[in-house]
Amino acid sequence: MVEDKDSKEEKRLQDALEFSDAIIATVREPLLVLDKELRIITANRSFYRTFQVNPKETEKRLIYDLGDRQWDIPGLRELLENILPMNNAFEDFEVEHDFKSIGRKTMLLNARKIYRETNHVEMILLAIEDITERKKAEEQLKLIASMDGLTGVANRRHFDNTLDLEWRRATRSAKPLSLIIIDVDYFKNYNDIYGHLAGDSCLQKIAHTIRDSLRRAGNFVARYGGEEFTIILPDTNAEGAYLFAESLREKIENLNIEHKDSKAGKNVTVSLGVSTTVPKKDSTQDELISMADKALYKAKDGGRNRVARD
Repeated sequence: MVEDKDSKEEKRLQDALEFSDAIIATVREPLLVLDKELRIITANRSFYRTFQVNPKETEKRLIYDLGDRQWDIPGLRELLENILPMNNAFEDFEVEHDFKSIGRKTMLLNARKIYRETNHVEMILLAIEDITERKKAEEQLKLIASMDGLTGVANRRHFDNTLDLEWRRATRSAKPLSLIIIDVDYFKNYNDIYGHLAGDSCLQKIAHTIRDSLRRAGNFVARYGGEEFTIILPDTNAEGAYLFAESLREKIENLNIEHKDSKAGKNVTVSLGVSTTVPKKDSTQDELISMADKALYKAKDGGRNRVARD
């Protein structure tokens, strides 16, 4: 009687295996079929190919023991264990995980119960989609959307978001936050004399010089608009910001970009306005921008090619 019972159970499992094989054979994305104990019943060719697994390695293996436990993904076991007893399913479970066979990948997992009425076998169908390249493309699009197309530094929107973030951070830490606004002196005159292509090249050289001068983590440069740039210096006091601005002014003048129609010097120069504050809960970042803007006009009124602070 025991042998007969075992034989029937084996027959049921074999029927289930054939049934699940028929389901997944033609599917392009990697698929696994698991039993109630999360042992692998079968997988499709795409799974074996994608994860570089030998079919013999999967026979009756627990999924989280497969391939040196490379499928021991945090949270996955709990999700799978709840599918059969609670008749659950999960969709779009995104994981970024180091798979020993193929490296770090971002996967989208979907699982649900499948049921064979003729032999009353419950199984779990796990679908796996590799979205690594899609995620990279999305991140690239975000980066492009946050960058100024001409100079390669951050754009105004990115600046606004970053300043808001740094403002809130400085408010919590009660540390100084400095802002520098930079204006290229007599840039309209430069464009009129040398042409817009030369003007674009000039802005690119200045942007690269600013970016290369930012040594500390968290320092941030953006094109504010036209010929203006902004620099955010977290955890930087007024003296430190002023010294940095003066050093930057000299570097830009020493690029030796000729400017015949500048009243500030024979080369392209910049004026810089510096502001520093320790944010209070009842203050806003607009005040920091306003102070830097006033300091910039002070530098311009003072003859340009200089640094001023408010």
